[in-house]
Amino acid sequence: MTDDINISLKSPDKAPPADAPLIILNSQVAFPHNLSSAILSDRNLAGCTESYSHGRLIAVFSEMPSAEEFKSNTAIKGSFSQVKFNDNLISRTGTLCRIIKKMQFPDGSERILMRGISRITLMRISSNKDFDTAFYEKIEDRIENEKEVQGALKSAVTLFTESSIAGVMQDEFKFAITNLNNPGRASDLISEALPLSFVEKFYLLNELSLDKRLHFLIIMLNRSIEIARVSSKIQAEVHESMSKSQRDFFLQEQLRAIKKELGEDNRNPDIIDIEHRLETTELPERAEAVVRKELSRLEVIPQMSPEYHVSYNYVDTILSVPWTKCSE
Repeated sequence: MTDDINISLKSPDKAPPADAPLIILNSQVAFPHNLSSAILSDRNLAGCTESYSHGRLIAVFSEMPSAEEFKSNTAIKGSFSQVKFNDNLISRTGTLCRIIKKMQFPDGSERILMRGISRITLMRISSNKDFDTAFYEKIEDRIENEKEVQGALKSAVTLFTESSIAGVMQDEFKFAITNLNNPGRASDLISEALPLSFVEKFYLLNELSLDKRLHFLIIMLNRSIEIARVSSKIQAEVHESMSKSQRDFFLQEQLRAIKKELGEDNRNPDIIDIEHRLETTELPERAEAVVRKELSRLEVIPQMSPEYHVSYNYVDTILSVPWTKCSE
């Protein structure tokens, strides 16, 4: 006996919805026109097996993000249609996919490789003991302003090709995005390629307005470019700092070796003074060990470095303490 869950009413003059095995994803989104993979639960596995009698078609829907995930991203506006099924809230907007391949892993888990075809809306669910069936209708993107969509598409593609993400993509993929005139398909390809959170990808799948979707993508692309720029700047500064430190140490060692060969004793007078004070001052064993350690650092640190003055003042303070009176 099947358990039918009616989600919305159909007009009697409209064609009945199509059906395919229902696959529910957790914290994952499948975009149209993209390849994606998913780990299968027992019911999903049974549904995928059944899909081979439906031309390998499956209806893929995601569980709703938590309220905290929505709150964490202030750029996401609006609400999304959902339905409760088996104690889970799932989105009514999903993706019709075709299974490319089923794969079994050594740990016993199974995955599917699937390609998205189009966005769909969930009309009804029918369940039996083995798997669930989704009745769905295909849905189209909405365009509110054709010129704005074309302008936003051009900006999004330009930003994407300038970003570091495009640098690791295959040339065929970059060529496809650059030459696509279909804004919906281009936006889905970029959405899948960008390193976005689950809630951000969920929004991009559920937002049917291409105007709003492309505007959101431009914000995400600018964010990605800025993060990459700041990261590159930090890496360059760290590399420059390390290179300067290593160069200074190398030059100091060269200078010391040259002076030794020439028989010159042009040692740092601070170092000579500390060595003299160390020989003429009675220090506790631990204090002497600290001074000798700092002395070895002072010998290699450039005198103009702020670190040199901090270390020198530290040693001078230790040597200035009246250790003999303290012990009395």
